[in-house]
Amino acid sequence: HTRKMKRFSLFSCEVPDMPDLPDGALWKNLRHLSFAYNKAVTTDTVTRALSYCECLEGLDLDYTAVTGEVLLQLTASHHRLTHLNFSGCRGIDEDDLPCLYTYTQLVSLRLPHCPYISTNRIFTLLGYLPHLQALTFTLIEPDPEKIPLQHQFCNIRRLDVGCTFPQKWINCAIVTRLQVLFPDVLWLVLHGCIFDVAGIIALTTFPRVQQLELFATPITVEVLLRAFDMYNKRPPRLVVHSH
Repeated sequence: HTRKMKRFSLFSCEVPDMPDLPDGALWKNLRHLSFAYNKAVTTDTVTRALSYCECLEGLDLDYTAVTGEVLLQLTASHHRLTHLNFSGCRGIDEDDLPCLYTYTQLVSLRLPHCPYISTNRIFTLLGYLPHLQALTFTLIEPDPEKIPLQHQFCNIRRLDVGCTFPQKWINCAIVTRLQVLFPDVLWLVLHGCIFDVAGIIALTTFPRVQQLELFATPITVEVLLRAFDMYNKRPPRLVVHSH
């Protein structure tokens, strides 16, 4: 039955080594592989597993101790990959991102909470990913004016943005910047949101948003509905998490 397996997960497991399988039978036909939150996983563990995978389309490495060598391994042999997640990987920095320039088929990319990857370098990478539809990242720069506006990324449909800088929150200026960069977003998720009136108004300027989701905000759904009504705009589906 191993030859028919399409998904395999070691999510949050304490498994230091890959199972001893003859000729990598389990891995050969895998479409999705997850090591997320697995503290025992190393770069060698992942690269060894990848060497067996011939049909891999999705890889989750959230909060593992892997380094940029994993991205090099992907570049060498896994051009079918469409979904990549390395949230919270402190061992991957912005100098490793050029390894992904050839991954023009990526549809979904998650790289939030990577402290050594700047917003500028993320946007440079986006210029090489014309089919990317879902993006999750964390703003490193606290100054909205430093968010570059040289490109628009009209292919992005789901945008998930948070902040890492202390005592700074996603505000009106940042929302306005994001609206210019990602004009065709359908699903917008913002983490760490404290808005004034101008910020609430800015949320109504995304022309195509169908779902708006806010985390860690004192704003209520009722306040948002009033803002959309004030400007005679049909509100999207609204989801608010106060914590």
